[in-house]
Amino acid sequence: MSKRITEKLTFKKYYEKLGKENPQIKLRDRIIKECGITRATFYKWLNGETNNVPKLAIEKISELTRIPVEYLFPDQ
Repeated sequence: MSKRITEKLTFKKYYEKLGKENPQIKLRDRIIKECGITRATFYKWLNGETNNVPKLAIEKISELTRIPVEYLFPDQ
């Protein structure tokens, strides 16, 4: 029996795996709209430049990506 390795996808890793084109842009724009933030704030959250991501925003991002909060934002 082989062991299954489960990689924890942080928000940044997930976003990067989407590729540089349409999927990334669609997700970015949806998060910006649904969280009521600016593009600059989105990139601060993505790059971990702040630990002040509101809980409701984290939950919304988790919902949109279908990845548990503890994976996307392990330091929150």
